[in-house]
Amino acid sequence: MRKAHLLILYSVLNLLYINAYAGLEHSTIENNDNTDNSVIIARINSKDIEVTVPSVIFTFTDTDIKLKFKNPEHTRLLFNNNKINFIINGEDTMLSFVNGECNIKKRFSTAEKAITIYTEEFSYIHPITPISLWYIITPIVLVIALIIFIATRKKSKP
Repeated sequence: MRKAHLLILYSVLNLLYINAYAGLEHSTIENNDNTDNSVIIARINSKDIEVTVPSVIFTFTDTDIKLKFKNPEHTRLLFNNNKINFIINGEDTMLSFVNGECNIKKRFSTAEKAITIYTEEFSYIHPITPISLWYIITPIVLVIALIIFIATRKKSKP
């Protein structure tokens, strides 16, 4: 009987010790004096960034897309050392900003129908129609062929 009482007493003291230790550990995390609660790191949303896309996009050259923070001192920029992760047309890309601005060079194919840019709460979708090199070369070749045809026809008539 005495062993049973000692076992119960040992179990109760052990549970009290574990609960007290867990409470001390929890309170030290919440009351950390090194945490600065005055700085709020804002999430990036659609009001924070301006996107500039050229009106004409060619498939055979790189397109310059410009991202510009309206506030170059945005807290997310400062917190991440001016580097922010974006998803551009499904590709994960780390972008570096200088004075709140970043230029992206992207080459598009004729199959792509839109530019999509995402990060945190920011999303940008812009429909595009990339112009193939053939759309430029074909009319030029036809005009040159027509000029040559007309010039050779005039020379052959007396």
